[in-house]
Amino acid sequence: MGICSVPDKHPINYAQYYRFNLRENEAIGLDWVYDFALQYHNMQGIAIHKGDTCKLFMYVPNKFIDRMKVDATQTLILPPSNHSTATLVLDVKQNHIDSLRVVLSMLNDQEEIVQQTSSYLPLDSARRSYQIALNSEKAKLLRINLQAIGNNREKMNILRIFSIDVLINGRSIAKDTVPQTSIVPIKHYTPTPQQLIPSQQFPAQARIIAFGESVHHNPTLQKAIYNNILQLVKTKQSRLILVEQTPTSSLALQYYIDHPNYPLYFPIAPTVQAFLDSLRTINESRNEKKKIVLAGIDINSFHNDTQGTLLELYDFLTSLPNWQQQKFCYPLLIALAEQNHPAALQAYQAHQAQFQRWLSPLLAQTLQHHILIDQTLPKDYTCFNKRDSMMAENLKWFTQQVTSPKTLLYLHAQHIAKGDYAPLPNIIPMGHTLAQEYGETYFPLLFTYGTGDNSLLEDSLVEKRGMQTPPIDSFEGQAMLIADSAFYVPLDKTFDQLQKARFRGMPFLSHCFFPMNLYRRFSGAFFLKHCPFTPIIFPSTEARIKAHDEAAKKRRAKVKQLRQLIAPPRASLQKRDFCCHICHKSKCRIG
Repeated sequence: MGICSVPDKHPINYAQYYRFNLRENEAIGLDWVYDFALQYHNMQGIAIHKGDTCKLFMYVPNKFIDRMKVDATQTLILPPSNHSTATLVLDVKQNHIDSLRVVLSMLNDQEEIVQQTSSYLPLDSARRSYQIALNSEKAKLLRINLQAIGNNREKMNILRIFSIDVLINGRSIAKDTVPQTSIVPIKHYTPTPQQLIPSQQFPAQARIIAFGESVHHNPTLQKAIYNNILQLVKTKQSRLILVEQTPTSSLALQYYIDHPNYPLYFPIAPTVQAFLDSLRTINESRNEKKKIVLAGIDINSFHNDTQGTLLELYDFLTSLPNWQQQKFCYPLLIALAEQNHPAALQAYQAHQAQFQRWLSPLLAQTLQHHILIDQTLPKDYTCFNKRDSMMAENLKWFTQQVTSPKTLLYLHAQHIAKGDYAPLPNIIPMGHTLAQEYGETYFPLLFTYGTGDNSLLEDSLVEKRGMQTPPIDSFEGQAMLIADSAFYVPLDKTFDQLQKARFRGMPFLSHCFFPMNLYRRFSGAFFLKHCPFTPIIFPSTEARIKAHDEAAKKRRAKVKQLRQLIAPPRASLQKRDFCCHICHKSKCRIG
C-alpha cells in the first residue's frame, strides 16, 4: 500500500483557534456554534464600545420576536499536562438582559461529563468581569455554553462580550499552542473498490442500519450511500427506507416510486432522482406486500401563514392527477389550507376508508400520522430542537406499520450518532435514543471523505467550496495515509478515544472538524478519498418568499371554490311555508 502525505496546519494559539473574541469565518480555528433555532432572536456583529472592540448581540423590538435569546457553545481541547482547575474569565456589559447563564462542562475521552457547573451571573448596566472555576482533573475537553435572555420586548436588548479567557491552574492559556487530539492509526480496514460495504460487515443481529453523511449536499457521498442502500434492497434484506425529509416529501416520494406517471412537483438533485428511479423500477416488479416503502421521518420546523406541515400536505394532495374527482377530500383540503388540525383529523376520519382506497392504506395512515404529530409540536423557534426526538418517534411508528427484515436510515451523521451530544447545542441525537431502546440491533455508520469540495449555502446557491485538508489528528487525516480510494473501517475499541472528525450539518459553519469519540458514536465508518462536487442552484430567498406568497394566494382562492362546491344547496322556498321570499317569515306585509 502506498502512502499519501497530509500537511499539518501551522500551530496556532487558543485565543485564535477557539475565537476568544467570538468572531466568525476567520481562516483558521473553530467558530462558536449557535443554537440554530434562535437565529432570528438576535443580530450579531463586531462593535466598538468606548474604544474597546466587542462581540455584539442585539435585539431590536419587532412584532415577530418577543426578546433576545442567545445560545452559544465552544468546546476546547485541554492542555495535556496535569491540571486541577479550569477557570473561565468573561468580560461583559449588558442592557435589558434578564439573565446570562454560563454552563461549564468537563468531558473525558469517552465524551462523558465528569464535572459540570451552572452559574447565573449577577447583571447590572456596568461592564463587569466574572470568573467561574471548575475541577478539571480527568478531563480532556472543556465545553463552554453561554445562554442569554432579554427582559424587555419594547426596548433594545444588548449584550456585549469584550473578551473571554481560560485559566488552567490560574494561568492563562490564551497564547498557548492548541494540542492535537489522539492520532489513531487505521490498522484494520476492508477496501471497497465498488464503494459497497461487504455484507459480512453487517452483524446478523443488526435490524436498524443507519447511514450518516458527515456533510450535506455532496453528490459523490450521496451516491455511495444510495448504492449501499440499493444493494440491501435488491438482496431483499430491507424494504423500509427512512430518510431526512419532511412529511410532504415523505408522501410525494412514496407516491412517485409507486406510480410511473406521477411527476414530482418540487425540484430534486440528479443523484436523488437516479435513486428514486431505481426504487420505482424495483417496485414495478413487486407485489404490494414486497414493495419498497420510502418515508421521511423529519418534521417541518417552520410554521407561519405560508409555511407548515398542513400546508405541505395540502400541496401534496392537490398534486395528485385525479384529486378534483375525489370530492370526499374537499373538507380535508379546506382544513389543511387553513391549518386547522382538529378539523383536518375529523375530515380524514369521516372518510378514512375512501382515503385508503384512493392513496393506499399506508399512505393514508401516514397522512393522518403527520397531522397528529404536527398538532403536538410547538409553533415557535423551539420546534427546531424537537427534530431528533420526533424522528425517533416517527421511526418507531413506521417500523410498526411496515414489516421489513431490516430498516435502513439515511440522515446526517449528527442525527444517527449513539452518543448523547451533538455539536449543535440543546440536542440529543436521535441515534442516542435508538441505541438506548434497540441496543446492539442498532448499527450506525459514518460516511465521510478526505478531499474534494464542500457545500456552503449562500442564498440561492449551494456553493462549491474547496474542502479543508484533514488535519493529521483527524480520522480523515489518518485515512488519507492509506492508498485505497474507498474502504470500510470497523470502529473497534482502538477508536475509544478523542480524535477529530469531519462534521458539517449547518450551512453557515466555516469549519468542519470537531473532537469526538467515534467508537461511542458509530459502529463503523466508510471513507472516500476524494469527493468532487457540482454546485446546486436553488431559488433565491426573495424568490422563495414570493413563491410561498403566491402559493398561499392560490390556496385561498381554491379553498373559496371548494367551500362553494361542498356548501349544502339552499332549501327551495315553498309558498305554503313562506309568503315572503325576502324576510322568510310566514306572515309579512311585503308578501
